[in-house]
Amino acid sequence: LEFVLREIIRNVAEHSKASQLGFCAQYWSYRNLVELAILDTGIGFAASLSENPYLDKNMSDRDALNYALLPGISGKMYKGKLKDPYDVWENSGFGLYMASEICRNGGSFFVCTNTAGAIFRKTSKEYLRLRLPCTAIRLRLNTNLIAPTSEALPLYHKKGQRVAREIRGANISASTASTMLTRDFK
Repeated sequence: LEFVLREIIRNVAEHSKASQLGFCAQYWSYRNLVELAILDTGIGFAASLSENPYLDKNMSDRDALNYALLPGISGKMYKGKLKDPYDVWENSGFGLYMASEICRNGGSFFVCTNTAGAIFRKTSKEYLRLRLPCTAIRLRLNTNLIAPTSEALPLYHKKGQRVAREIRGANISASTASTMLTRDFK
Protein backbone atom coordinates (compact mmCIF):
# COMPACT_ATOMS: atom_id res chain seq x y z
CA LEU A 1 0.00 0.00 0.00
CA GLU A 2 2.87 2.35 0.83
CA PHE A 3 4.53 1.63 -2.51
CA VAL A 4 1.34 2.20 -4.53
CA LEU A 5 0.50 5.44 -2.73
CA ARG A 6 4.02 6.79 -3.20
CA GLU A 7 4.14 5.97 -6.90
CA ILE A 8 0.75 7.52 -7.66
CA ILE A 9 1.54 10.73 -5.76
CA ARG A 10 4.94 10.90 -7.49
CA ASN A 11 3.15 10.70 -10.83
CA VAL A 12 0.92 13.65 -9.96
CA ALA A 13 3.95 15.72 -8.93
CA GLU A 14 6.10 14.73 -11.92
CA HIS A 15 3.57 14.70 -14.76
CA SER A 16 0.29 16.50 -14.10
CA LYS A 17 1.43 20.12 -13.70
CA ALA A 18 -1.42 20.39 -11.17
CA SER A 19 -0.90 22.73 -8.24
CA GLN A 20 -2.74 20.40 -5.86
CA LEU A 21 -4.27 16.97 -5.58
CA GLY A 22 -7.18 15.50 -3.70
CA PHE A 23 -7.36 12.14 -2.03
CA CYS A 24 -9.59 10.09 0.19
CA ALA A 25 -9.10 6.70 1.77
CA GLN A 26 -10.99 4.22 3.87
CA TYR A 27 -10.35 0.88 5.48
CA TRP A 28 -12.92 -1.78 6.29
CA SER A 29 -11.20 -4.08 8.79
CA TYR A 30 -14.07 -6.58 8.80
CA ARG A 31 -13.68 -6.96 5.01
CA ASN A 32 -9.85 -6.66 4.95
CA LEU A 33 -10.31 -3.96 2.33
CA VAL A 34 -8.49 -0.67 1.72
CA GLU A 35 -9.80 1.84 -0.80
CA LEU A 36 -7.83 4.90 -1.86
CA ALA A 37 -8.65 7.53 -4.47
CA ILE A 38 -6.37 10.29 -5.78
CA LEU A 39 -7.47 13.02 -8.18
CA ASP A 40 -5.77 15.94 -9.91
CA THR A 41 -6.99 18.52 -12.40
CA GLY A 42 -3.71 18.73 -14.28
CA ILE A 43 -2.93 18.28 -17.97
CA GLY A 44 -3.96 14.62 -18.26
CA PHE A 45 -2.14 11.60 -19.64
CA ALA A 46 -2.29 12.57 -23.33
CA ALA A 47 -0.67 15.98 -22.83
CA SER A 48 1.96 14.58 -20.47
CA LEU A 49 2.86 11.70 -22.78
CA SER A 50 3.03 14.02 -25.81
CA GLU A 51 6.49 15.05 -24.53
CA ASN A 52 7.74 11.58 -25.50
CA PRO A 53 9.02 11.78 -29.12
CA TYR A 54 8.16 8.11 -29.75
CA LEU A 55 4.44 8.60 -29.12
CA ASP A 56 1.69 10.12 -31.27
CA LYS A 57 1.15 13.76 -30.29
CA ASN A 58 -2.58 13.50 -31.10
CA MET A 59 -3.37 10.32 -29.18
CA SER A 60 -6.82 9.80 -27.72
CA ASP A 61 -7.37 9.74 -23.97
CA ARG A 62 -7.97 5.99 -24.17
CA ASP A 63 -4.69 5.44 -26.01
CA ALA A 64 -2.89 7.66 -23.48
CA LEU A 65 -4.41 5.71 -20.60
CA ASN A 66 -3.14 2.45 -22.11
CA TYR A 67 0.32 3.90 -22.79
CA ALA A 68 0.58 5.31 -19.26
CA LEU A 69 0.07 1.84 -17.81
CA LEU A 70 2.81 0.26 -19.91
CA PRO A 71 6.22 -0.19 -18.30
CA GLY A 72 8.90 2.23 -19.45
CA ILE A 73 6.51 4.69 -21.08
CA SER A 74 6.71 8.26 -19.81
CA GLY A 75 6.70 11.81 -21.05
CA LYS A 76 9.75 12.48 -18.87
CA MET A 77 11.99 9.48 -19.57
CA TYR A 78 12.28 7.51 -22.80
CA LYS A 79 14.85 5.70 -24.89
CA GLY A 80 17.78 7.98 -25.66
CA LYS A 81 17.13 10.55 -22.93
CA LEU A 82 20.12 11.02 -20.63
CA LYS A 83 19.70 9.47 -17.20
CA ASP A 84 21.25 10.56 -13.93
CA PRO A 85 22.78 7.34 -12.54
CA TYR A 86 22.81 8.81 -9.00
CA ASP A 87 19.14 9.84 -8.87
CA VAL A 88 17.15 6.93 -7.40
CA TRP A 89 13.93 8.97 -7.81
CA GLU A 90 14.41 9.80 -11.49
CA ASN A 91 11.33 9.02 -13.53
CA SER A 92 11.46 5.72 -15.40
CA GLY A 93 7.88 5.11 -16.56
CA PHE A 94 7.54 2.06 -14.32
CA GLY A 95 5.70 3.52 -11.30
CA LEU A 96 2.12 3.43 -12.60
CA TYR A 97 2.71 0.06 -14.25
CA MET A 98 4.01 -1.45 -10.98
CA ALA A 99 1.16 0.11 -8.95
CA SER A 100 -1.47 -1.20 -11.36
CA GLU A 101 0.04 -4.71 -11.27
CA ILE A 102 -0.05 -4.77 -7.47
CA CYS A 103 -3.67 -3.61 -7.42
CA ARG A 104 -4.81 -5.95 -10.18
CA ASN A 105 -3.40 -8.91 -8.32
CA GLY A 106 -4.70 -7.86 -4.91
CA GLY A 107 -8.00 -6.19 -5.77
CA SER A 108 -8.78 -3.67 -8.51
CA PHE A 109 -7.35 -0.56 -10.14
CA PHE A 110 -9.48 2.19 -11.71
CA VAL A 111 -7.88 4.97 -13.70
CA CYS A 112 -9.40 7.77 -15.76
CA THR A 113 -8.09 10.72 -17.69
CA ASN A 114 -10.56 13.21 -19.14
CA THR A 115 -12.77 11.14 -21.51
CA ALA A 116 -11.42 7.63 -20.90
CA GLY A 117 -11.48 5.30 -17.94
CA ALA A 118 -10.70 1.68 -17.22
CA ILE A 119 -11.14 -0.77 -14.37
CA PHE A 120 -8.50 -3.48 -14.13
CA ARG A 121 -8.94 -6.65 -12.15
CA LYS A 122 -6.79 -9.78 -12.04
CA THR A 123 -8.45 -11.37 -15.07
CA SER A 124 -10.44 -8.56 -16.67
CA LYS A 125 -10.33 -5.03 -18.05
CA GLU A 126 -13.37 -2.82 -18.60
CA TYR A 127 -13.23 0.50 -20.48
CA LEU A 128 -15.53 3.43 -19.74
CA ARG A 129 -16.30 6.63 -21.64
CA LEU A 130 -16.36 9.59 -19.27
CA ARG A 131 -16.46 13.36 -19.14
CA LEU A 132 -14.27 14.30 -16.22
CA PRO A 133 -11.82 17.20 -16.49
CA CYS A 134 -9.28 15.37 -14.34
CA THR A 135 -7.08 12.38 -13.87
CA ALA A 136 -8.17 10.03 -11.11
CA ILE A 137 -7.03 6.72 -9.73
CA ARG A 138 -8.91 4.48 -7.34
CA LEU A 139 -7.43 1.35 -5.92
CA ARG A 140 -8.98 -1.35 -3.82
CA LEU A 141 -6.73 -3.84 -2.07
CA ASN A 142 -7.43 -6.85 0.07
CA THR A 143 -5.11 -6.36 3.06
CA ASN A 144 -4.59 -10.11 3.29
CA LEU A 145 -2.83 -9.91 -0.07
CA ILE A 146 -0.61 -6.87 0.66
CA ALA A 147 2.08 -8.65 2.72
CA PRO A 148 3.67 -10.53 -0.21
CA THR A 149 4.20 -7.25 -2.12
CA SER A 150 7.89 -7.04 -1.21
CA GLU A 151 8.30 -10.47 -2.78
CA ALA A 152 6.12 -9.56 -5.77
CA LEU A 153 7.89 -6.28 -6.67
CA PRO A 154 10.90 -8.04 -8.24
CA LEU A 155 8.51 -10.26 -10.24
CA TYR A 156 6.51 -7.28 -11.55
CA HIS A 157 9.76 -5.46 -12.33
CA LYS A 158 11.13 -8.42 -14.29
CA LYS A 159 7.84 -8.81 -16.19
CA GLY A 160 7.84 -5.05 -16.88
CA GLN A 161 11.37 -5.17 -18.28
CA ARG A 162 10.36 -7.99 -20.65
CA VAL A 163 7.34 -6.01 -21.86
CA ALA A 164 9.33 -2.75 -22.16
CA ARG A 165 11.90 -4.42 -24.44
CA GLU A 166 9.10 -5.00 -26.95
CA ILE A 167 7.90 -1.38 -26.97
CA ARG A 168 9.53 1.09 -29.36
CA GLY A 169 11.06 3.96 -27.39
CA ALA A 170 10.40 2.47 -23.95
CA ASN A 171 12.81 2.97 -21.10
CA ILE A 172 13.84 -0.59 -20.22
CA SER A 173 15.01 -0.16 -16.63
CA ALA A 174 12.94 1.01 -13.70
CA SER A 175 14.25 3.60 -11.28
CA THR A 176 15.44 2.33 -7.93
CA ALA A 177 12.46 4.01 -6.26
CA SER A 178 10.02 2.21 -8.57
CA THR A 179 11.28 -1.20 -7.51
CA MET A 180 11.60 -0.82 -3.75
CA LEU A 181 9.68 -0.12 -0.59
CA THR A 182 10.82 2.82 1.55
CA ARG A 183 12.29 0.48 4.15
CA ASP A 184 14.61 -0.86 1.43
CA PHE A 185 16.30 2.57 1.26
CA LYS A 186 17.27 2.56 4.94
